[in-house]
Amino acid sequence: MLNIRFAFDDAIRAVTLFSDELRIPSLPAAVLLMQGDVINHYRHALNHYLTISLSAPFLQNSSLGTPYQKWVRVNNDNFELLAFAIQNLLRYSSRLFHETEHLAMIRERNFTGHAERSNAYTSPIVESSFRGAKIGFEVLPDEEFLIRHIRQGPLKERFGQRGSPGTPMIYFRMDDTQTPPREIEIDPTEYQASTAVIWERRVSIHDRSNLFAIQDEAQKELDLLDGLHFTYVTACGESLMELNPYQKFEEMNESYWI
Repeated sequence: MLNIRFAFDDAIRAVTLFSDELRIPSLPAAVLLMQGDVINHYRHALNHYLTISLSAPFLQNSSLGTPYQKWVRVNNDNFELLAFAIQNLLRYSSRLFHETEHLAMIRERNFTGHAERSNAYTSPIVESSFRGAKIGFEVLPDEEFLIRHIRQGPLKERFGQRGSPGTPMIYFRMDDTQTPPREIEIDPTEYQASTAVIWERRVSIHDRSNLFAIQDEAQKELDLLDGLHFTYVTACGESLMELNPYQKFEEMNESYWI
């Protein structure tokens, strides 16, 4: 659905396999709290207003407008909280990865998959912070339901950019059907949309039964995250009991701490 499982998986790996690398012993506890926030706001978003009927008495005669307008407002308020919680989770989970497994990979000079693992955090954080592409849900005025999720897997096409001081940046995609492959110039907007990590899926909710399908799909992800969170809580208890949590955060200007 939203495809944020990787942050939970990485956290479990960090405390079970790489806790000796920790610079800030309180960091795993901060991630634990952020995971709890995501799970609680996710559950609330799915069960508060999402599937209620527009004929419900408390939607009628509202100062917020029509029943649909009030339903949209309350749901989007819930979704804003969820998006905020996810953003915080990614930031703290990024720091946990970069201050545990990342350090071990550098020390062992094992860079296989390193960039992908790091970018799995920094790319959605940047897109959410600076492009307004918040991971989560949004109800639109035209009876559409927007799902913004993290892209899974590599892009099907190759894209690139190049430039030099004093010249405009050139963006292109590769046409691999040609021999040799040929560059096809594209505009910056197409490049940005094509290489985005946060993708959008739109679902018509003119048929409101589609809301129940969305809820069921999201609930499966929520149940999975809840189970991973329990595993992480257990791992923290087993791995970190002897660490002193009273140590302030430092390195606040590292590239992964966006």
